[in-house]
Amino acid sequence: MTVMGRLDSVAYDGRNTYMLSIGGHVLHVPADHPIDIRRTAVADALVIANDIGMDVADSLEAENAA
Repeated sequence: MTVMGRLDSVAYDGRNTYMLSIGGHVLHVPADHPIDIRRTAVADALVIANDIGMDVADSLEAENAA
């Protein structure tokens, strides 16, 4: 089954089942079922850009001169 949409939430019901809400559709999935969640190319690019921005910000932090 392929479902497209935003992953809104993931919950575990304590009975070996996950409830995934994707684009407003709730799916009940056994905990041992393989799930492949993929990001869009745009979302993936935003994650990479954010990681790079954080790396740059970390490298620009001034050391305590005191």
